[in-house]
Amino acid sequence: MRIPDDQDPSVVMHLPDQTTLAAGLLSATNMRRELGQETVIEIVVQGAAVRHLCNDSDLSSTIKKTLLHGCTVAACGNSLRAQNLDPQLLIDGINVVPSAVAYVAQRQWRGAAYVRL
Repeated sequence: MRIPDDQDPSVVMHLPDQTTLAAGLLSATNMRRELGQETVIEIVVQGAAVRHLCNDSDLSSTIKKTLLHGCTVAACGNSLRAQNLDPQLLIDGINVVPSAVAYVAQRQWRGAAYVRL
């Protein structure tokens, strides 16, 4: 996964709760429409919400549409381990970052706007 550089307009959306995942995916799609294709939109998922990033999830079609709209989705590696989930079960195109909170901090240091639902 390429981390956008300081020149790319970017938004990192932090979704640490499974109750906000569906709303976050919809918000990311809406952001894409308003901000345009040149804006990098990253969705970072952690906690029990990573369970919904698997192929058999009730949100799998919504996640796939979000990816098709040009947003990226990243799962927290720490959360995957805590949930005993094999990263191979994730929907194709989902990235794994070692730590969601560390990744979000790194993205903010590089100038990304931060959104949390």
